Amino acid sequence: MATATYRFIVPGRYIGQTVTVFDQATNAQVASGAVGSDGVYSVALTQGDYYATTPDGRYIDADSQGASNSDAANAAQAAMSATFARRRFESVNTRAAGVIVFTWDDGYPEWAQMIDLANRLGQRHTLCVTSNRIDAAGGITSATIAAAAAAGHEIAAHSKTHTKINSTLLTAAQRLDEYESPRTALESIIGAGKVRTWVYPFGTASTPAGRDTTTDKEIYLRYDRQLDTLGGCGAILSLNAPPKFTIPRSNFDTNSDTSLEQMKELVRRAASAPIIVPIYSHDFSTPAKWTRVQALMQLAADLGVPALTSAEAFPAFPTTLPDPSFEGSTVTWTVSTDGGAGVIDHATVTPDVNIPGTKALRITTAGQTTKAPIAYADWQCDPSVSISITGRVRSDITASGATPKVYVRADFFKYDGSSAGSGVDSAALNGATWTNFDHTVTPPAGTDFVRVKLVQQQIDGVTYFDHIHLGPTQQGKLG
Repeated sequence: MATATYRFIVPGRYIGQTVTVFDQATNAQVASGAVGSDGVYSVALTQGDYYATTPDGRYIDADSQGASNSDAANAAQAAMSATFARRRFESVNTRAAGVIVFTWDDGYPEWAQMIDLANRLGQRHTLCVTSNRIDAAGGITSATIAAAAAAGHEIAAHSKTHTKINSTLLTAAQRLDEYESPRTALESIIGAGKVRTWVYPFGTASTPAGRDTTTDKEIYLRYDRQLDTLGGCGAILSLNAPPKFTIPRSNFDTNSDTSLEQMKELVRRAASAPIIVPIYSHDFSTPAKWTRVQALMQLAADLGVPALTSAEAFPAFPTTLPDPSFEGSTVTWTVSTDGGAGVIDHATVTPDVNIPGTKALRITTAGQTTKAPIAYADWQCDPSVSISITGRVRSDITASGATPKVYVRADFFKYDGSSAGSGVDSAALNGATWTNFDHTVTPPAGTDFVRVKLVQQQIDGVTYFDHIHLGPTQQGKLG
């Protein structure tokens, strides 16, 4: 059979790392190799359909036409996370168009029989465990958790005490305990680094709400995704939509035949439409409840709708900027003098409570009467769609020039490097204590990518930037 050269274009952060290539029809590994300095891995294969995975599990389609321009590279990056979910789905079952995500909250002994049924049906579920229920009366056992993880089910953190996680209801120290204790307890059972999903105990569906902007940001710095709650059955997501950090879930009330019929209708829709249906439920301690659970699981199997874990259906929310927490040993953002002199490096800092990490980006200048050096990074964007640049900043500065200012700037460019419109500066960010900033802008028509600049202008002193996040405003301000 004829051969062709297949090219896999990946984001720059994977340069030098090994990607693995699979046959789409059989999911068999056919090749592997290091990504070149141009961000491309090329390999000669028998003509067919192939995809590749990065070391952290991101899926990449082959570009067999040999295109290697910036348009293709950016398109590959934008499509990568959506492709991840579709590849996971296709590797399990091709009879249905969509998938279902079963999530079970709290931790009950009867989950053992649900796990056994899921195994027999070829389904993978997500067990959202409250850590103070582990090996407690009426709670799930360590043995059940270990067996579930060994069978391919996901184990997620569902707080320590099942209280409302809200910054007005809990102190910072109490919130930290709720975030970290369940992961520590669960990973002592299933292994370090294996609990990557956070699940709110009450979430949006409760009054007052069991989450807020502060807790979302704190969780974003610790977990790959967070699962929320909806009171009804409206949580339906497109299989091909961009990734989200916060995932809504529909409530399956195992006490109710009406709720069962609503959930069945969602499963039937997933059989014919490219959607993801995340649902959550709790216990099924009576025969009637267990009968409803079995009916829904069996329907998904009968219709060929794959049941995936939340980690499989929702890839890790992408880091859109290089080393946004600046924990690396060297500066990975581009540094430009921009008419000024100074030093940009990573420095050890003392973060606020609940903010992980020990380093930040530091800009140091002295005697500046013009612009200071800047650090910048680029991100592909959609024109006319609001984006938010958020993060944390503090400074120890004195004025040096006529217009001293610490700020974030957004410049807009086309792929050929020409300007797509006037850049936009944030308000002044001068301040001696750590504070959050929010620079929300709408790229003008014709914009292909935005350049985010961190600037200390006409100043003597030091400014620290940390935990920068950039993304569509509708996906949350998580910096």
